[in-house]
Amino acid sequence: MASNVGGVAGSIIEKYMDRQATELSRDLNRIAQVERIGEGIKITLNSSILFGNDTYVLSNDPQEQLKKLAETLVTFKDTEILVAGHTDGVGDAKQNQVLSEKRAEALADFLQAHNVPQLRIVTQGFGEQTPKVSNNTPDGRRQNQRVEMAIVANQTLKKEAKREAAEKNVSKN
Repeated sequence: MASNVGGVAGSIIEKYMDRQATELSRDLNRIAQVERIGEGIKITLNSSILFGNDTYVLSNDPQEQLKKLAETLVTFKDTEILVAGHTDGVGDAKQNQVLSEKRAEALADFLQAHNVPQLRIVTQGFGEQTPKVSNNTPDGRRQNQRVEMAIVANQTLKKEAKREAAEKNVSKN
């Protein structure tokens, strides 16, 4: 899912992603951290807000924000989305792996139910393999229980950016 177009085309993609990140930050301000990374966007959603303890059923509380997330993803249609589930290191590693997969799938299913095409979404569970911080404290475990989304340019956006960059280059000459 890497993008890295670079040059004028990369700049066009970055502006597209900047606009999308601004909307996502507004939509998700209570439930997630939105970061611009390179030509992409990383969203970190706190699992304790999204899900009850040891479950993969989405809670009712964040659903309005998640609907706004879906609306923004539909508006900015020229992207691919990775939804990745993570758990803390407490409990059975195999169960944590399954839980992380099911949480990623639950968020992807929600997005699809709100008009984000399935073809744009890939899910992956990482279980307890990729902690952000130590699992030795309740706060550390809470931070490790998360769902992350990576949003990058799809082939359509890359081609359009390259075409637009070529037109700008021609008009300069």
